[in-house]
Amino acid sequence: MLIRFLSPVHIGSGQELQKGIDYDIKDNSLFFIDQEKLFNALVEKNELGLVEKFFDDCITTDFFKLVTSIGLNPNDFVYMKRSYYDKMKDTIKEFIRDGNGNYYIPGSSFKGAIKSVYFEKKLQNKSVAQLNKDIESMINPNKPNSDKKKAANKLMKVFSQTAPKPSESSNYDFFRVLQFKDFELQEKTIGVVENLILSLQSDNSLKVKEDKKSYAQAVFPDTEILVDRFFKIDKNLFKEGKMQSKLQFDIQLFDETNFINIVNDYAKKTIKSEIEFFKRYQNKDYTNKIINFYNKLLEKIEKNKNLIIFRMSAGSGWKFMTGNITLTNDRVDVIKTIRRIYRLGKDRVDIFPKTRRIAVCPDGSVYPLGWIEVDFSVDKLTQKDVNEEVNSVLIEKPKKSKETYYQKNLNRKYRQGDKLEAEVVSVNKPNVNVMLLDDRYKDVFSFKYPAGLVLNTIVEVEIKQIVKDKITQVAFSKKL
Repeated sequence: MLIRFLSPVHIGSGQELQKGIDYDIKDNSLFFIDQEKLFNALVEKNELGLVEKFFDDCITTDFFKLVTSIGLNPNDFVYMKRSYYDKMKDTIKEFIRDGNGNYYIPGSSFKGAIKSVYFEKKLQNKSVAQLNKDIESMINPNKPNSDKKKAANKLMKVFSQTAPKPSESSNYDFFRVLQFKDFELQEKTIGVVENLILSLQSDNSLKVKEDKKSYAQAVFPDTEILVDRFFKIDKNLFKEGKMQSKLQFDIQLFDETNFINIVNDYAKKTIKSEIEFFKRYQNKDYTNKIINFYNKLLEKIEKNKNLIIFRMSAGSGWKFMTGNITLTNDRVDVIKTIRRIYRLGKDRVDIFPKTRRIAVCPDGSVYPLGWIEVDFSVDKLTQKDVNEEVNSVLIEKPKKSKETYYQKNLNRKYRQGDKLEAEVVSVNKPNVNVMLLDDRYKDVFSFKYPAGLVLNTIVEVEIKQIVKDKITQVAFSKKL
């Protein structure tokens, strides 16, 4: 089968790329910098204070001039060139990478999107009275001001639970049986898009919130990934009939025909809802383009019964994260309850949500974020077809084991200058925090690495200081 990206998709790493550190601008283009390669080159020059001087100057000094001034060729450290947007901000939201630095789509992102679809189907079986009762049960009398950022996740738990206690709901989540793969992406499929927020005004127009403009790495539209399967069912969870009795899992909901129908029924409802929104509330530059995009999606669904279309990840919006319970007219009171508890939207404004996120690509094309297609009919492509037609081919995301390193370092005696392995546990640019892969050390060690590193990455560090046989200071050496 084939996964197609119909609009830009951004899955964030939680980090922002900084101008001068992670990328720079030359000849109206963005040049992304291989920080690890550059760092190693600076260390190899072995000049006192060179590394510190470089990172002190890089934010305020042109990257190409700075690297040239210290006797290196800047082109040796550029790994990606992309289009530049006029008057860009100095930060770009980074796309998620694995421990080896490769861009990838986590299976959890697919799972979350599909879970929202089935969540909405399950809601159809609940009365308004029951839904309101379930929502009210979330209120903590000791914390009346609930965190609206967590509203969507809490709603999912309450509405979908079959557990005797809310605290046990994760163990009773019927989506536990579904396993989605991670898929690696080729570097050429990643670009930079401009993210805009259209906000509804009192005159029923949609206005761009200029102060909310942002930029993000995203998978470009028309990228394709050839996969052997989209998900599988964990049959081990069916032993002794626990799945049916406790999780209330109906396996028939996930056979290919039912799966396609359920996902696409939801897609059609949400797409039609969005078309109505953009027809009613206009922006002269963008709404017609968005409507045309959505009309093409509806045509795809009607013409091809072997594919699914859904929305995922950043920018998909509150509606899509929560099963879009706003679609049904009899759920108006439910929405009011949710908004009251979580203080969602402005008082005396009936329309919720009243903003929409869109992406503008370098070529000027406009899209709503996050739309994906999975074509189940594509299963017999030759390798030649794959090389010619598919931008990115399935590669399993590598799974690193830490046990080997723990065993290697067991009872090991260290000296200053020795090297050992560590795991990245947090990032606070320019510092990276790690824990040594040695059971004798529970402390967190820090070193300067302005580019940042992906959480759980395994790195090699060099011991810089030992006091009374205990390591007290380390420095970055390399990624493993």
